[in-house]
Amino acid sequence: MKIIFTGDLSASGIFYSKIKNSENVFSQEITSFFNQANFVHVNLENPITNQPFRKDKRGAALRAPLEVVNLLQKNNINICLLANNHIVDCGKAGLLDTISILNKNNILYYGISNKPKYIILKKENMRIALISSAHIEGPMGNENRLGPYFLNNRRIKKIIEEIKKNENVDSIIYNYHGGTEYNIIPEPQRRRFFKELINYGVDIVFGHHAHVPQGVERHKNGIIFYGLGNLVFDLKSQKDKAYTNLSYFIELNFKKNKPVEFMEHFYYIDYKMGRIILLQDDSIKKRIKNKIQVFKDEEEYKQAWLEESYRVYLFNRKIDFFSSNLPNNEINKNNNKQKKRNILNRILSLIKRLSLDSIKSNKRPFVIGAIKRGLKYGVRR
Repeated sequence: MKIIFTGDLSASGIFYSKIKNSENVFSQEITSFFNQANFVHVNLENPITNQPFRKDKRGAALRAPLEVVNLLQKNNINICLLANNHIVDCGKAGLLDTISILNKNNILYYGISNKPKYIILKKENMRIALISSAHIEGPMGNENRLGPYFLNNRRIKKIIEEIKKNENVDSIIYNYHGGTEYNIIPEPQRRRFFKELINYGVDIVFGHHAHVPQGVERHKNGIIFYGLGNLVFDLKSQKDKAYTNLSYFIELNFKKNKPVEFMEHFYYIDYKMGRIILLQDDSIKKRIKNKIQVFKDEEEYKQAWLEESYRVYLFNRKIDFFSSNLPNNEINKNNNKQKKRNILNRILSLIKRLSLDSIKSNKRPFVIGAIKRGLKYGVRR
């Protein structure tokens, strides 16, 4: 059984009109890969609907045209993960439209509260269980409300035990959508959680939501793919962030009573053409892997995380706190007081930002890591 796992798909930016016109945004090489698999899995990070956005929606609001089904079918994308923070951007009505369209087109989906907590893939005398959940952001699903699943550790363990007892599966795969964004090194909390999933009995873990590629680590008998990044995405707010335009998808090959084999296939997003293109340059692939594979030992990971949290928090943005536009004292020597005032204002602004971000769950890991790194090595890029 061959299953391909991919990252986040959103019909946003240039891709909206192309998908609306039923254009294939994937290169022929990628389409060929997808069509050779038994299953292709995508994180569908928008509802498929014409419904308006929720009135209380804040931040990026995503929505796919109905024609996105044509893109899915052309590329053999037959499993959609719905446990994410954008699937209810158009409210319950938008999610119901999505469910209806996927059902009509025989596309599997999971991760929402009106479905079982897992699905079973069956092919070639093999059975693979898929579980998913998302972190808490926006409306979440429960027994009385339709929405994406949030599962605590106790419920996760119970579901895994149920699968092992009743389903006679060959492998259990967990897809998690949550955590921090734009960091190519997974935050410590993510790493601990994913290892816990393996300890509970999961065989393979995939991470989503970071919008950038993250590395691969083996833990006990399991494999962790920390982040699959963007597959189809074009948001203005992301374009100035490093690594959001390239990633990889994973090809898993299962054989009865044999260890799973996997291959990474790197690609990049061409925003001008509105295409997802297979990456052919081996030197670029090697450089990416060297940046994200930091799990040789704990010291290597800890050092890489300090550097990454420092980079993402302070420099992964257009406005750089440490770049100075202060007046030149060669021109006006009376500007020294203004310089000091500006520097003081910047310091106060940074302190305020640190204080506010330290109470945000998606920012706190960066704040802690950046402070530790700054104290250890000083203020430098």
